[in-house]
Amino acid sequence: MTQDDQNEDFAGDWRRARAGDARAQERLLEAVRPRVRAFLDRRMGPGARRLAEVDDLVQNAMLDLCRRLPRFPEDLAPAEFLAYALQIARWRLGDLMKRRSPTGRASEMPAEPAAPIDRSGVVTRQDEHRYCVEQLQNLPEEDRLILEAFHLRGQGVAAIAAGLGISPAAVKQRLVRSRRRLRERILAGRSTS
Repeated sequence: MTQDDQNEDFAGDWRRARAGDARAQERLLEAVRPRVRAFLDRRMGPGARRLAEVDDLVQNAMLDLCRRLPRFPEDLAPAEFLAYALQIARWRLGDLMKRRSPTGRASEMPAEPAAPIDRSGVVTRQDEHRYCVEQLQNLPEEDRLILEAFHLRGQGVAAIAAGLGISPAAVKQRLVRSRRRLRERILAGRSTS
């Protein structure tokens, strides 16, 4: 099957799924399910695995994706649909980690999926912000949590040190290293695009 045939199949299934066709919805979900599962399997650390199975999180993401189908753009491309599916999976993992966090907050994530890919090629400030948040979410859990605590939740070094049971100097050192790793990810992503 050629790429054009796959795109035509997707477009037909997409129209039928938005109209409520359960079989078309199932075909769309089955097409992205393996990628969502692989994504969550890579992202779930030991803390998340103690709280839920990967398959449970995949199922929750698929249900959420199905509920949101009518709200997505009518002219969605297959890559955009996958991007929505992965973003929703990211949120479900974030929700799981919120239950684990003492503050009940994993991060300041947007409430809705990112807008479809801007086909005009213009990069907006919102696109840059979205990219930075995505790169933050892709950091190892230790780096991500310390950056979120300091920069997103506004916790001070002393409060973070007390919460982690380490010295303020160790928190400062981790912040420097985590910022460096985030900066490297962002710069590496820009150079490849």
